[in-house]
Amino acid sequence: MIKLLCSTPFETVELEPGVAFRPFVPIYAIKNGGDEEALIVIDGETSVKAAPGWTINKSGETDITIFNEGNSSYSFSIRPGVEIVSLKSGLTYEEFYEQYEANKEDPLKAVLEREILIYALPEPEMKDDISIILAKIKEAYPHFKAICSKARSHLKSINEIRPIETVKRIGHESIPYLAAHSEDWLARTASGLKPSRLYSRVEEDDYQIYENRVIKTMIDDVLTYLRRKSREMNNLEEQLDQILDSNVNMDSSGFDVSHQICISKILGKDSYESFNNEAKKRERTEEQLTQIRRLQRLFEELKRSRLYKSNYKSRRVRGALLQTNILLMDKHYHQASMLWKPLRDALVREDTELKERISDNHLSAEEAQDSYNQYCAVMCSFALDSLGFHRSSANEYDRQDDVRISVKNEGESIIIDFIDNRMNSLLTDTEIVSPIQQGESFGPFSYDGEKIIWRQRLDEKTIQGFSDLHRHKKSTGAEKKKELQNKQALYDKLVELNKQTVRESHRILLFPSFCELSDVNDVEYRTQMQKEMQKLCKIKKAEKGFVLMPLYEKNQREITEYAFFQDEKIGLFPVSMYDINSYRRLRNIFLRYITQVTVKHCPCCGEQLYKSKDGDNCRSCGNIYVRREKCKVCHRDYSYIWSDISEKAIHEIASLEKENNHARFDSRFQYRNIMPMIISEDNKILALCPWHHDAPSQASKQE
Repeated sequence: MIKLLCSTPFETVELEPGVAFRPFVPIYAIKNGGDEEALIVIDGETSVKAAPGWTINKSGETDITIFNEGNSSYSFSIRPGVEIVSLKSGLTYEEFYEQYEANKEDPLKAVLEREILIYALPEPEMKDDISIILAKIKEAYPHFKAICSKARSHLKSINEIRPIETVKRIGHESIPYLAAHSEDWLARTASGLKPSRLYSRVEEDDYQIYENRVIKTMIDDVLTYLRRKSREMNNLEEQLDQILDSNVNMDSSGFDVSHQICISKILGKDSYESFNNEAKKRERTEEQLTQIRRLQRLFEELKRSRLYKSNYKSRRVRGALLQTNILLMDKHYHQASMLWKPLRDALVREDTELKERISDNHLSAEEAQDSYNQYCAVMCSFALDSLGFHRSSANEYDRQDDVRISVKNEGESIIIDFIDNRMNSLLTDTEIVSPIQQGESFGPFSYDGEKIIWRQRLDEKTIQGFSDLHRHKKSTGAEKKKELQNKQALYDKLVELNKQTVRESHRILLFPSFCELSDVNDVEYRTQMQKEMQKLCKIKKAEKGFVLMPLYEKNQREITEYAFFQDEKIGLFPVSMYDINSYRRLRNIFLRYITQVTVKHCPCCGEQLYKSKDGDNCRSCGNIYVRREKCKVCHRDYSYIWSDISEKAIHEIASLEKENNHARFDSRFQYRNIMPMIISEDNKILALCPWHHDAPSQASKQE
């Protein structure tokens, strides 16, 4: 029986012949789930004999045809709702993957030593040739405008059938035509025929000459170049905005000081040097972007000219220009044609540079997805390092406040566990005897000569196994009886202490999705991923799930959600080589759960907290306070981080509009806390209860 399956991280679906399957992940697996061998043709090219259990990984659109022994065939198709990240953007992750493979034993150390780069520095986009080309386009524009307002043309004479009242010159074909077409006779008189329509010779201006096709082609090429550079510069401006806003201290609060240290590590520069360099680049980028947008607007207007409309469907001019008399002798045509070679060279050079970076052994779609998974795992490590954690084992990170965080990369997803890892102890005496010697350990247990020590919450199997160490096969008589008494006393005491131990533990799920969004699919992608991620969270027993996106562009920013509120189970946000705040987004998520696990220590560094009138103060982080409130409506407790912020800074935050500058809004407001926050009409920051959405009066005000 033929049975074709398509597997994604969320589900396995049996494909139906003639019905396209639309997963919202770009990479998937195809499997022969039947019990017989089948001849399968993939995309009309690859032909394989697929035995039961045969599997192949694919990406993008796929067409499959299955032939059975009776020569009948079945056609299947897979049409993903999103595409994998384009090769140009994905090359940055390939470079990361190469660096990671060379330093996979301790990637965090390699990041701190800058042997692994976790941020695509914007320097490569700051090229002088952009300014040169823009200057030439600006210089040529008046000539393009003059040509479009009064273009050269060729006088074209044609004969066409027209109503008799509009005919000025009768064509020589009129008499033969009337003889063959009586339907165009108006009347027949004694002297002859009276026609209703005649052939008329018409002379028109023909703008579809070679020189005008050259101008039309150049207008298209200029707009292609300007749109490309506008997008690059806009993304660069967003990157530089993030770096600059990262260097703006809000009254030197601990959050920002810590972030500046991390920025220095990422960029390999001290904070002051970074600020000055990026400020100059930001100023230059803004000037170029303003110029690009102005030129783009001017050349878009030329598309409404008669020259452009007349040549709209004409063939593009390719190759070298033919030096016609008009291009050589006409002032405007000649000056405009001078832009042909430098503009064409600039476009070809960019395409060539991309091709040169692409070798025959670049990563497959599956390897590219894996490289992004590894990148996200490394970013988790860097975020934990910024919070004072150190790696104690391959997957675990500890801190002095006995908070343990486990980061497990399971390929398709990353599982994060937050564990209260405080030490438990049991004093030994005449009744309680340790089954292991001083300095020895067994499972989670160890013995220091006075106390049996363990950290995590125990299960019955672990307690039973440790207690059974008191029993020995060779024991007999009184010795065996004593061992049984020691075993039972130890077991009963451990069970009693374990019941008394209340430990906070939380689990979240991170899902790296190596896809690229567009205006067509971004909203649908968010809706679909929220639906699918809830299923995956139930399978993995996670409280919340977060979809991580590899790019920081308009479509990714517009669907960014941090899932602050409790009923928001799924969040989406960029963790990207092109986003300086990527680790900061992860750190913000981690802080939410660290604050629930640790009570007497600062969630930002793990140091001891001290009581003050503004809340529990961390002296190590500066003006950082942890406040714990009870909601006046639902009476639930929640915690948030507070730092002294001046009224001026609050006013600056309030004046930011998310739609106009998402990077700045994100950097100055979203990262300020671990709870949903707003700014009230009286210029106060309000921390909302995470169980309510829009109730400022129900939140506690910061005095």
